[in-house]
Amino acid sequence: MAYDLSGQNIETVNNLGQATTMLGMLKYSNDFQLAEGLNQLWYKDTVTDANLTTNVGFTVRQAYIIKKPTTKGTFSFCIPLNHIFGFCEDYTKVIYGFKHTLTIQRKNDNDANFRSAAAAIGKVNLTKVSLWMPYVIPSDTQRLNLNSVIREKVTIPVAFYSRSCETTTPQQTSKMTWRLGVKSDEKPRYIIVGFQTNKDNDQTQNASIFDHCNLTNIQVMINKIRYPEADYELSFPNQQVSRAYTDVSNFKENFC
Repeated sequence: MAYDLSGQNIETVNNLGQATTMLGMLKYSNDFQLAEGLNQLWYKDTVTDANLTTNVGFTVRQAYIIKKPTTKGTFSFCIPLNHIFGFCEDYTKVIYGFKHTLTIQRKNDNDANFRSAAAAIGKVNLTKVSLWMPYVIPSDTQRLNLNSVIREKVTIPVAFYSRSCETTTPQQTSKMTWRLGVKSDEKPRYIIVGFQTNKDNDQTQNASIFDHCNLTNIQVMINKIRYPEADYELSFPNQQVSRAYTDVSNFKENFC
């Protein structure tokens, strides 16, 4: 998905489902899904499979989409753009005189649905997509000020945390190095890493679940500086994940 202002690309997020799921699991508390998450089809799964008895998240979503008084399988949802684009979350001022363009590219239905193995193959048909934005009418005084800024071509700095999602397919090895593409004028603040196995192009696999893959350590090198300074020394079979869990728990407070 891409967001443009008057033909100028502001931000593009690839692999949208993976990107928003990883960030959402770190940012949103359980209260979020109870208060407003379902309106955005956001309700966390409690197990990996599509089981109506044990998977609370799947049961809630299935009831909302299928088991309802309206025509079977019809539903609507609303996703604020600040859940997708960093610009829409960080920049909260009025944008005057620009044309907003949202470009959406879909993946196939096998990556858009989650079903049990016994259910028929699912399909999602988008019948309407709308972009809703608040419309602000400035007072005469503010309009004069805005026109003055535009006429004098005043440069207004707009700083925000952009979001980027890259994927790679590692080789069958116990150790790998991944060089991420970062622009020279950008300073990475957070790097979120997730692993998935055999989740693509299969409706019976839960793409919102990530795998630990018996990870023992992970580190990032930026300008020859290592993060974290000491090894994690993880062991998922022995439940030695306290340092990584602490970093995840502190993410929301530090990110905001």
